[in-house]
Amino acid sequence: MAMFLVRVELHAKPDYSHPSYRELHSAMEKAGFTRTINTDEKWYKLQSGSYRIDGDYTLEQVTDSAKKAADSVDTNNSILAGIVKRTLFSKPKAA
Repeated sequence: MAMFLVRVELHAKPDYSHPSYRELHSAMEKAGFTRTINTDEKWYKLQSGSYRIDGDYTLEQVTDSAKKAADSVDTNNSILAGIVKRTLFSKPKAA
């Protein structure tokens, strides 16, 4: 099982406190993504616009799923996705 991190940006709404981001968070959650990550048995919040999903997916499947969720909120968006093998944090916020 792989861990994927995804970054979503709604281009027309550059402010992450915009109500559209609450809609995005809901759409991403419905698609199976979370906004938290754990290391050393502690849970942390990911940065705004960042999501995690774990599973036996391809990178293309994860990207497509995130794109569909983001498009349901605003089609003027971009997605960055990657497979993660190791994470390090600097001053993370506890979840």
